Amino acid sequence: MAQHKQAPIATPGYRPDLQALRAFAILLVVADHAQLVGFAGGYVGVDVFFVLSGYLITGLITNEVFQTRRFDALNFYVRRLKGHAAGCPVPAQN
Repeated sequence: MAQHKQAPIATPGYRPDLQALRAFAILLVVADHAQLVGFAGGYVGVDVFFVLSGYLITGLITNEVFQTRRFDALNFYVRRLKGHAAGCPVPAQN
């Protein structure tokens, strides 16, 4: 009886190279909005940002499906929100 091998699971990790490209894309948009000379066309920065974000998110989803054989959209978005909320400052309450 032939055994089926599972697809190798890529370990999603922090990708400083892609994060740097996303940061550069944001700077392009900001420079365009600030109307800096030579930085017309901030839409390119938007496109680059969303393409890279889609690539990173697809990797996370694919990894979850390979590990669990299912995709829990609610859990996925809860994890995303928790990750984003961790970087948000919380106003001090007196």
